[in-house]
Amino acid sequence: MKKSILGLSLILTFVVSASQAFGYSKSLDLGKSLIEDVGASVRIGTLGGSIEVNKPINKYLGARAGFNYFTYGTSEKLEDVSYDIDLEFKSFGAYLDWYPFNSTIHFTAGVLINGNKIEADGKAQSSYRVGNNSFTGAEVGTLDAEVDFNALAPYFGVGVDTSWGGESQVSFNLDLGIIYQGAPDVNITASGTAASDPFFQSNLAKEISDFEDDMSFFKWYPVVSVGLGYRW
Repeated sequence: MKKSILGLSLILTFVVSASQAFGYSKSLDLGKSLIEDVGASVRIGTLGGSIEVNKPINKYLGARAGFNYFTYGTSEKLEDVSYDIDLEFKSFGAYLDWYPFNSTIHFTAGVLINGNKIEADGKAQSSYRVGNNSFTGAEVGTLDAEVDFNALAPYFGVGVDTSWGGESQVSFNLDLGIIYQGAPDVNITASGTAASDPFFQSNLAKEISDFEDDMSFFKWYPVVSVGLGYRW
């Protein structure tokens, strides 16, 4: 936990310094301590549980950095194959919040270091429908799938921080937005006797294409998060 907080603080300091280099530091007293007005929040949302740190740059701009984590397991039947599916959402985000009205409402642009992935282990079956053809259980063995996304994912959104511009140290936080993590990159492998057969491989390629279509929802992923924060 200490390493995570230290990492967040270092990234936040970098974001603030970069913003100041572009001329946003005029309203700041450069003699102030780096920790003055720093806030922290805990959140829950579609990216999982989150821990964030934040710091105002001036009365219109703020910088945030945070870590998101979530896991979930389920069983689903996709393209006539039953899978045990494990979702792991793991990302680190850096954001710049713009408060155009000097109020609690902000618009956000940011980027996530994206470790989101999905693993699907096919359940053993007596027969499989792979692509456009049927195969025996011995020919296929098991089908195992892994889904990855772009390593960097831009974020755009709108949100509310009730502590902005006021004297309250406790805040309610709400963010609505979207991340673009790219088309899912699906890899499916088989362990059976036909795994290297060209005819089976052509059908497996069709299975991968269909699987990617089933996962296309994750290309543009909606973000909703709520939380509570405290500012020092």
